[in-house]
Amino acid sequence: MERIAIDVGPEFVSLCRADHHAIRAVERHPYRHPREAWLDWVRRLNLSDRHEAVFRCTHPACMNDCTSEAVESWARSVGARWIRRIGGDRREDPSLAVTRFLAGRTRWVFILSLSLSGRLATAAVQDRRGAVLACDQSMLDQNAIAAGAHGLSQLCHSVVNSAATSSTQFSLDRTGLIAIGDSAEAWAPIVSRELRLPEPHVPPQPASWPAIGMLLAPIRLDFTAVREPDASADLAELRREFAALMDAACDGITREGFDLDDTDCARFIRIESPGLGGPPTVVEIGFDELPYGRGQGLACLQKDARVTGLRVSATIHPPCPDWPLDVAPPLVNRC
Repeated sequence: MERIAIDVGPEFVSLCRADHHAIRAVERHPYRHPREAWLDWVRRLNLSDRHEAVFRCTHPACMNDCTSEAVESWARSVGARWIRRIGGDRREDPSLAVTRFLAGRTRWVFILSLSLSGRLATAAVQDRRGAVLACDQSMLDQNAIAAGAHGLSQLCHSVVNSAATSSTQFSLDRTGLIAIGDSAEAWAPIVSRELRLPEPHVPPQPASWPAIGMLLAPIRLDFTAVREPDASADLAELRREFAALMDAACDGITREGFDLDDTDCARFIRIESPGLGGPPTVVEIGFDELPYGRGQGLACLQKDARVTGLRVSATIHPPCPDWPLDVAPPLVNRC
């Protein structure tokens, strides 16, 4: 099945077309409204009706136009069978998926990834399995970009320090840099030298990889249940309701053609405490908490607390495609 990615950034629209065997085409254009860019891209590709589209918008001026309903409407108008929308959260950044894909081509135990798309820079530290130890984003001003790699190095230093705090196993001596995005060939060696890292890994056509990474990103499916306002926090009832949500998640995952072995699930409850006031709180519940009736998540339940909602979030990690990087098509830059 063919897949396309539409990445609408602050300055550019990046596009990618691929199937399981190869990256077929990549393009980048100056910013235009995402609907226009999407429709023009699909018309020129002459895609089949069973393609999948992955969409992301980080342009401040048009994010209000890119609601889930609008994106689904655009997808239907061009015959897309499946549509995924990647949010602007830093832990959904495509550079994290690119690192997981490229990690096997390196010998490093830990990987510092750095991506620059326009003025948006994303840095993260992951292990070889793809687990994220630290992640941060920064919108660089023009002066920082003009100064070269200094602003990027500062962001990397901050992320490396956070990784060292979050994991006692992390060591900068066993870490290497994977760099993608605009002008990565120029700034990646400078950042590596400043952090005293080995020679960085920069994949072919690095400016195209943020869009390519969207086709590698994990898929997230949410399954929710709303409870009555006067519903209690009875553990037996919560067990039954979560069991029903997990059944719905398994059914939805397999119906979409994904493997349960490639899926991680997390459970959350929405708590309201009238006695405390303030906004509702969302708390993750560990899988061993409900059977035993205790744990960090359940400890947040006060005597007068009401559980007003449940959610199961399924994160699917599709198998990596067989993409030979040495024959990737050239980036068509229509700037």
